[in-house]
Amino acid sequence: MPFIHVRTTKSVSKQKEQLLASRIGSMMPLIDKSERWLMVGCEEKCHLYFQGSGEKDLAFVTAAVFGKVESTKADALTKELTAAVSELLEIDPDCIYIQYQEAAIWGWNGSNF
Repeated sequence: MPFIHVRTTKSVSKQKEQLLASRIGSMMPLIDKSERWLMVGCEEKCHLYFQGSGEKDLAFVTAAVFGKVESTKADALTKELTAAVSELLEIDPDCIYIQYQEAAIWGWNGSNF
């Protein structure tokens, strides 16, 4: 039940959002998750600042996951997420941050896992 939330300073077309969501879906086996339960959010035109400046194009990605993610699997996902965001949104890899959130409790359909 991952939720991958991409926030960026850039404007993102619906087509790019869909391509990004599809690419992210194909990455889920890297962390032993299924695209069936994946939710992807894309938030464009965010006010993000890096090194005290808002002049560069930036992205902040949150990968929220039910349960634990092994560090080697997170490494693989980070590599692929960075590549996808960099390629599709044209953002330099050194301007992309990825945060992992592991959840012990996850709610869906009126109850918790």
